[in-house]
Amino acid sequence: PDNASAAFIAALTSASAGDTVVVDFVEGSDGVWNIEEMYPSWFDGDSGDHRVADDVTVIFERGVTLRAISSTYDDPSGLGMLFRLENVSGWRIFGYGARFEYSQEGLADGEFRHNIGLYDCNDIHIEGLVIDGSGGDGVLVSTRTQTGYSQNVSLKNLQSRNNRRQGLTLVSVEGFVSENSSYNDTSYRPPNSGIDFEPNYDTQRLTGIRFRETELAGNDYTGILFAFSHQSGPSVDFDITFEDTYIHDNWQTRGNEVNGYSRAAIVMGNAGGSTEASTNQGHITFERLYIKDEEYSGFFSTKHGHSFQANFNDWVIENVGNNDFGNDRYPIFTNRYDYGSVAPPVGRLAIDGLLVVEDRDVPFYRLAGSSSDGWSIENLTIENARIVTPYTGDGIDNVQDRPQGAGTSIDYVQEATLPAATLTVSALHDGIARGSSTAFRVTRDAADVTFPLP
Repeated sequence: PDNASAAFIAALTSASAGDTVVVDFVEGSDGVWNIEEMYPSWFDGDSGDHRVADDVTVIFERGVTLRAISSTYDDPSGLGMLFRLENVSGWRIFGYGARFEYSQEGLADGEFRHNIGLYDCNDIHIEGLVIDGSGGDGVLVSTRTQTGYSQNVSLKNLQSRNNRRQGLTLVSVEGFVSENSSYNDTSYRPPNSGIDFEPNYDTQRLTGIRFRETELAGNDYTGILFAFSHQSGPSVDFDITFEDTYIHDNWQTRGNEVNGYSRAAIVMGNAGGSTEASTNQGHITFERLYIKDEEYSGFFSTKHGHSFQANFNDWVIENVGNNDFGNDRYPIFTNRYDYGSVAPPVGRLAIDGLLVVEDRDVPFYRLAGSSSDGWSIENLTIENARIVTPYTGDGIDNVQDRPQGAGTSIDYVQEATLPAATLTVSALHDGIARGSSTAFRVTRDAADVTFPLP
């Protein structure tokens, strides 16, 4: 329909707890449901013109496209959204073969008009959708208050792409899972990340967060941005874990333009002040991380050693820094801010199982900071690391030659080529019939099999 807003809103606001609403694909049609932006009203579990019940299931049939009508982009604040839930619990949204999209025609300059917005929601599950283009974020999980947060949000088999600001933004959430999803091809409005963690206040939280099987590719800037600059003091401890993450081919279109964003596949900022009491604690952990074919660094951090713990286990970095631009060309680069007379160390960074494959003549790790105070290195460990590079100097460029303090241990092997390895593939069943399924065992035989392979 040219404007299906009334029918769409009526279907969802009339549903009772336990109901299932099906947004159907009409045979012979293009499947497009054109709806007006959700502003100043949206689906709210507590009040408003579009009040909805909890515990509702919504199914978008294969072939359906939910599209924002460009002629309704008349909200000067840009806060309109395609699909917004607030104070809602227990919703299940399924959309295999369906698409949510903003018509790009008529979108003004800005960073809002998100595709899906979840504010102070609880127990929300979204599965199978393609989120193809928005004026801001593909998905935003947030709150309307300085102390609020959404809870128990899960995204599964989601493709969020071609958004103008971020594929996914997490502002304040306790309990979040993303499984087998991609956040790709963000372009237009910085920071243009695949995923952005960005609380607006110290009193908001990012905890109980898990990503499993995630791809981040083709974004104008970084794959993952930990933007904690709004925090001036501690909040609830971070608890963020990524498992099986593939980051590649970001920073392809921006070149060496001057801007306020650091250039790396993962950018990690500090949270809070310079002392342990004034900064955020907890951890950010990566298990099985593969970074490949990046124009700039693999990892950049300004986090200091009194802040939260950062862990990387089984990490492969291959072919990064291709632009060969300034400091943004090292596989790993940590840079400690100048805190004046206060001198927190670089540290609380643990790497166990690292393979760097590099064909440029540079160290694999540049460690730098302000030279105006007496900072040191503490609680920084690198274990089981192999660096394959033509570079024959010290693999770690400790720019100010800072002393290594308590809890610091750096151990790596640097060599020109990968060790030879033999892969053997064998079927687990005999007599396999044509067209039938089976399983195979893959084994690797090498002089040293303790390192991850690219």
